[in-house]
Amino acid sequence: MAERVKTNIQEVIKTLSVLKSHNELVEVRMYDSQKRITSGYFKDDYTKLLKGLENIDYENCYFVLNAIKDDCYSRVQRDKFEKFAKTTTSDTDIDYRQWLLIDTDPIRASGTSASNEEKQYARRTAANIYNYLRDIGFAYPIVADSGNGYHLLYKINIVNHAEPTEIIKNFLYALNILFTDDKVSVDTSVYNASRITKLYGTVARKGADTEERPHRLSKIIKVPDEPIKITDIELIKKVSDTLPKSPEENKNYQNYGSQFNAEEFARKYLKVSKTVNTQLGTKYLLESCPFNENHKSPDSMIFIYHNGAVSFKCLHNSCSNKKWQDVRELHESKRQQPKDSARSIKPNISAINSESAETKNTPQLKQYLQLHEIENSDRSKIISIPTGINVIDRKMIGFNKKEVTVMSGNNGSAKSTILGQFMLNSIQSGFKCALYSGEMNSERIKYWLHLQAAGRQYTKLSNYGENVYFTPEHIGKQIDEWAKGKLFIHNNKIGKKFSDVLKTIDETVKKEHSDIIFIDNLMAIDLSEVMGEEYQKQTNVIIKMTDIAKEYDIHIVFVCHPRKATGFLRKIDISGTADLTNAVDNVIMCHRINKDFEDNAKDFFGQEKINGFLKYQFTNCLEIMKNRDLGIQDELVGLYFEHESKRLLNDRNENVNYGWNIKSNPYDGKTKDFQEINDTDDLPIM
Repeated sequence: MAERVKTNIQEVIKTLSVLKSHNELVEVRMYDSQKRITSGYFKDDYTKLLKGLENIDYENCYFVLNAIKDDCYSRVQRDKFEKFAKTTTSDTDIDYRQWLLIDTDPIRASGTSASNEEKQYARRTAANIYNYLRDIGFAYPIVADSGNGYHLLYKINIVNHAEPTEIIKNFLYALNILFTDDKVSVDTSVYNASRITKLYGTVARKGADTEERPHRLSKIIKVPDEPIKITDIELIKKVSDTLPKSPEENKNYQNYGSQFNAEEFARKYLKVSKTVNTQLGTKYLLESCPFNENHKSPDSMIFIYHNGAVSFKCLHNSCSNKKWQDVRELHESKRQQPKDSARSIKPNISAINSESAETKNTPQLKQYLQLHEIENSDRSKIISIPTGINVIDRKMIGFNKKEVTVMSGNNGSAKSTILGQFMLNSIQSGFKCALYSGEMNSERIKYWLHLQAAGRQYTKLSNYGENVYFTPEHIGKQIDEWAKGKLFIHNNKIGKKFSDVLKTIDETVKKEHSDIIFIDNLMAIDLSEVMGEEYQKQTNVIIKMTDIAKEYDIHIVFVCHPRKATGFLRKIDISGTADLTNAVDNVIMCHRINKDFEDNAKDFFGQEKINGFLKYQFTNCLEIMKNRDLGIQDELVGLYFEHESKRLLNDRNENVNYGWNIKSNPYDGKTKDFQEINDTDDLPIM
């Protein structure tokens, strides 16, 4: 028989200090082998609680995870353990939810402890969930060893009522679908507000204490850096919303007829590698994702619910928007082209040395044309580069090749910030880009891009001041490797003359096949070689760039500072002559949302529109002033600035994962983050 494990009081003290605020009411509950309850409520001084634990013999010990109403302190088990307690904490006794619990437990015979091998499987599943939620944007959790499995505890702060209970319930169901297999189950029963969980520091006792299946000490094995960040309910909801509705509930459900068999479809078209039966339905793990063959099993799956609903999920970020309907269209309808094929967003690198359509010597050009002599516009040939800003990509379809965009805005309006994101999203979408910056040196550019590429879950708070973050060296190296051959930065030591910038454009396009050029900013280029007065020089440069964009089949984004203006910035305030904004295809103005914006914007857009816009409490705004292709104008795009990553977010919980962080199998439980968590434990990740 294995040596008997005893309660570790220091681990219990750690548990209470980490999971409970100072002097918070806590209920500790014990169950003996006959499942008889011993309960006690403790507050202010936990001395009596700790003293009572010394008398534990064979009981399994738990505590209520969430905030208990103070009224419960007046129950008979106040400051003591009461055997055979009749009244314990119920869901209605909870004020608010403090923690979201995820419990991975090995599948085994009931009434037994887990073997070492089974516990390793539970760790692997916990690591997969940890990585998946991290990449969505969840804050880092507390990680605990429950004795037989693993717990992830995410800090939340939600008033206890019916709606969050349903969200959390569906959240756990969704994780169960994604990660439960024939070896480990994700517990779906831990959604209730009065949930009890293992009092870490006490022993998990199930069945006989044997060498093969020993009793083990539960413990917290990882606590995030202080302060522990709160995970927003909207992120939890994002996962819970992946649960499809039943055909009867779903108004958009398409009836494919009684002859349709989802299981036969999956096996016919998708090469099922494994079938897993769960409490909610059957999961078919696919050999590879139908949208990316590099996403191997078990990362993509079809799930057929008992209620008749069917869902598809690939755990990779690049396939996160793919649904069951997309799978059916891909295979059954034989439509290999995307539905929006009228606007391609795939890079089409062509030899720019070849003569363009605009410059070919066409013999016998006619002075005028009639309609029947003009070719129809083929929009499928327009190549658009996504920006990563949802409204711009939806309204403008991104940045078209052969076009020029001018961006402007006052100091502090995040012009350089948004350019960085445009560059990263270009790379993410398979396009190459080049940058000229007369505002920042190359070291500063790298620092800023590292923060934006890393994202909030990988940046660290420095000791140099409030909201000053840095990217760890090993993350920076991965970002550098990802950007190699895709991002090119003009060397300012060569020179800042217009001819120097033109040479960089020429070389990066011809040699490196760049698709989009960013120039920050027009005022930082030495225009002494350009003919004309100051404003005319700038306009001449822009006109030259419009010719280059067409000739080289690229898109150019220019930052132009505004003239000194006292009111709300408009196109006329952009430095240069009126010909400047007339010559380009798109004009985007950057605004910082402050009192001046609130006071002045209503004069141009009306009080009602601005009030509706401001209610979302955006920190920044991009205003589409001009879009020649689709005629978009006066469109306000609200964004949120995030200090940790220096990103502008489409929504407060957005968490884009760039390609440096995409591995061949990102959910195999072997990433560095989770490996560090397990360094303190004696069971290595498989």
